[in-house]
Amino acid sequence: IFAVTPEQVLNLLGDASADEIRRFKAWQENKIETLIHTDISFYEHFGVSYYTEFDVLITDAWPAGFDNAAWSLSSNHLEAMGKPKLLPTPPFSIGREIAMDPLAYKGFMGYEQKMDLLNVQKAILSYLMAK
Repeated sequence: IFAVTPEQVLNLLGDASADEIRRFKAWQENKIETLIHTDISFYEHFGVSYYTEFDVLITDAWPAGFDNAAWSLSSNHLEAMGKPKLLPTPPFSIGREIAMDPLAYKGFMGYEQKMDLLNVQKAILSYLMAK
């Protein structure tokens, strides 16, 4: 099982079979733009009026070329948000996206989130191989 996004698989398979090429060649890199804001009026529609009402915080890697430690997620930020569960999404770097070691944070959920990952990956591969 490869723990990468699908468009990376063929580069990792130095000798990909014709079947593997057929299954993975159409996958393209998916780039998204993330906006960071502090205007909570956006959440009024959902009845959220304070940052402390957030239960889970999911992080992502910074865009290429962005490197401003002032935007790093810190323990103080998590405290101000009411100590939500933290799910840092790799790749991330301590001192960049996250200012502190997420493993030391009481609400770190990385291990719990991964518990069923193998079953999900198996289901996806079974689905793809059956096509």
